Formats: sequence, C-alpha cells, structure tokens
Amino acid sequence: MGDPGMVLREEDVRRIVDYVKPWLRDLVSETAAPRSHDICAQIVRVEEELKGQRELFAKRFKAMDQRFSDVQKQMDTRFESMDKRFGTMQWTMLFGFTIVTVAVTVFGLLV
Repeated sequence: MGDPGMVLREEDVRRIVDYVKPWLRDLVSETAAPRSHDICAQIVRVEEELKGQRELFAKRFKAMDQRFSDVQKQMDTRFESMDKRFGTMQWTMLFGFTIVTVAVTVFGLLV
C-alpha cells in the first residue's frame, strides 16, 4: 500500500487529473450515448402515447357533446308534447266550466 501519511501535492493531483481526464471523457461518452438514445426513444414513445390519448379524449368529448345534443332534442320534443296536452286540457276544462255555468244559470232561471 503506501505510506498513510503521504500527502499529494497540488501539482501531483493536476498531473493525475490530466492523465485520467481523457479516459473519463471516453468512458462517459461511451456510456452516455446509448443512454441518451434510449431516453430519446422513450420520450418519443411517451409523446406518441400522449398524442393518442389526446385524440381519444377528443373523440369521447365529441361523442358526449353529440349525446347531450340528442338528449336536449328529446327533452324539447317531450316538453312540446306536454305543452300541447296541457293546452288541450285547459281548453277542455274551460269548455266544461262554461257548460256547467250555463246549465246552472238556465236551471236557476227556470226554477
């Protein structure tokens, strides 16, 4: 091993760094290149999946809008038919009250 009390001088550290630096650069570039390629591929896959999800959501929202529109049309039709029935019932009641009023008046005059 070496002397545990040995201390490296600053110029020794610089020489070691200068000697190791090119190896470290090569090592980092060799390991980083495949990883960056994998990361880029993963990003592309995620972006494609997000695009697919956006398209799916757009289709579903469009279908929901169509469904709400259809329900609104059905409700309008039902309210129109109820309005017609109430109008008919109103006129029938008015006609019935008129006949009863006339009958009570005629019977009141005859008695």
